[in-house]
Amino acid sequence: MHFPCAAEKLAERFFVAKAALRVMLSIAFGFLIGMGSSSAQTLTIATGEYEPFVSEKLPQGGVTAQIVTAAFKSQGAEIAFDYVPWKRGFEDSRSGRYAGTFPYLKTAEREAEFLYSEAIIADRLRLFARSDKADARGGSGKSICIPIGYDQTMLQGFISKNNLTVESPVEMINCFKMLESGRVNLIWSSEAVASNLIDSLFGKKSQIIALDEALAPATEYFFIVAKKHPDAAALIARFNAGLKQIKSNGSYAKITGALVVPERGKKRP
Repeated sequence: MHFPCAAEKLAERFFVAKAALRVMLSIAFGFLIGMGSSSAQTLTIATGEYEPFVSEKLPQGGVTAQIVTAAFKSQGAEIAFDYVPWKRGFEDSRSGRYAGTFPYLKTAEREAEFLYSEAIIADRLRLFARSDKADARGGSGKSICIPIGYDQTMLQGFISKNNLTVESPVEMINCFKMLESGRVNLIWSSEAVASNLIDSLFGKKSQIIALDEALAPATEYFFIVAKKHPDAAALIARFNAGLKQIKSNGSYAKITGALVVPERGKKRP
């Protein structure tokens, strides 16, 4: 019977330890690589409640959320959305905390601080009033509802000309409740958003209609990234490349085809 000498025992221990170390290093390296890949490929983006374009309650977050997700996914990035109040999401995006936010209209003030993507989707902004009000504009005590954080730039002339008081609740849903109850006279809203809210809140019994007055041309929504974000230019370029790809392969048309805005009765104010 052969009994291993001290040298053989030492060599055996060395090879066992070396093999164990190799396994441990492989596991650790794999963990670090996986963790690094995940953080590099997952982008956290701020958005909020703006049905039917985006909402935490909608399937896959709604139309614009699906577009943003599909565009980045086509470029190898995964998306995580934080649904927060619009003002907070905008401020935190401006500080660089988020990799971007959407859907936003283009204004000179925002362009000074943010880079804009190619347009995500088009929309129309309209005035809404109760159909039983002969003239919803002008005069003492008349008001228009525009939620806090929403851009009012294109309406300033109209507001001043008609001596309107601006009411600014937290969300657009509050504006429609206020209009239906007679607490405000007008609302400035996306046509698609208005149609969605009117149907969900009041159904066919609602007296709210779109006014036949064009205060602004058809508008567009964008994905935006703060200029102070270290990867701002790269994020916009990546998104634009993805948007182009999903438009060319038919994914974009499939997503946007689900958005149907019914035509509502209109009345001249």
